[in-house]
Amino acid sequence: MALRRRHVLVAGAMGLFSLVTGCSGFSKPGWSDVNREIQSAPGVTGADIIGGPGGGLGTTVSGTITLDVTADELPDAFEEAWRRGVEVIHEMFDPGQAIDVAVRGVISDGTEIPAYELLEHEEPVPTTMSHFYEHYGIG
Repeated sequence: MALRRRHVLVAGAMGLFSLVTGCSGFSKPGWSDVNREIQSAPGVTGADIIGGPGGGLGTTVSGTITLDVTADELPDAFEEAWRRGVEVIHEMFDPGQAIDVAVRGVISDGTEIPAYELLEHEEPVPTTMSHFYEHYGIG
């Protein structure tokens, strides 16, 4: 009986520890998950999206999504690929966290489109993940 009580106490302590520390045994997605999801989009031949320290105290998501499409197809193909990545990134960070975006889609002839153009901004403006969460109706 004492052995069973000890197991219950240990399990209870581990449960309390996981609540206090946020370590539940279930990990959040990582950058490899983001890239894998982007690469599942039609026309994508590569994805190299990473996150790291940005200007000031924030985080920046940056990188390139390479696509095998025509220049005319690039905006729509990039939009679909980036939307898939945004959905995973949304699971990685706390809501409201300031995250700058410096991501672009590119095709073999060198034509590229920066992510901010998906938001129909007239010129480069500081773009954050929250703009994309809103644009895609996430969160």
